[in-house]
Amino acid sequence: ERAALLALHEALLGRAWTNAAGWGEAGVPVAEWFGVAVGAGGRVVALRLGDNGLAGSLAEAAPHICRLARLEELWLGGNALTGPLPPELARTPPRLRKLDVSRNALVGVLPPAFTVGLARRRRRGRGGSSVPGIGGGNHDDAEKVVLEEEEEEEEKRAFSRFTWLDTSGNDLTAFYTATAEMHTVPATSTTHY
Repeated sequence: ERAALLALHEALLGRAWTNAAGWGEAGVPVAEWFGVAVGAGGRVVALRLGDNGLAGSLAEAAPHICRLARLEELWLGGNALTGPLPPELARTPPRLRKLDVSRNALVGVLPPAFTVGLARRRRRGRGGSSVPGIGGGNHDDAEKVVLEEEEEEEEKRAFSRFTWLDTSGNDLTAFYTATAEMHTVPATSTTHY
């Protein structure tokens, strides 16, 4: 995992990070690197690198992230990541449940693996039309996603992959194959179970 983290550091211009304490330093265990949390056996379970000056293509960094087989949380919001949201992050690492890529410079269409089940979601709250269920995190004026009672279990199964997904603050579009509609991902909505 050390090699995967070092490759990630290199791919996202690690020398310019706001805080890269411990990253790649001889004799410093991975558990002591800034933003890295490890679990049992010293395996990486979380990367908390939000608002840390990361820059570069998320698509180029994704293969290194995917090598972290025990990763459960990936917090990359508030950086300068570019390109599309890589579809492999919806499948690998297999334990990934929390993903924050908000407030970056990501563009393109959200891969279908991230939008499963969205066509039937309903939103109630403030604001205009937008894609229900994907988007931003802790905003005071964030709209609350309310699932219709009879759809709740089905929707939870469809979104069982992620308990937290934040894609707000990017230029991403969601495409619903079931409805053949395209929508811009909202800046202030939340998917959280």
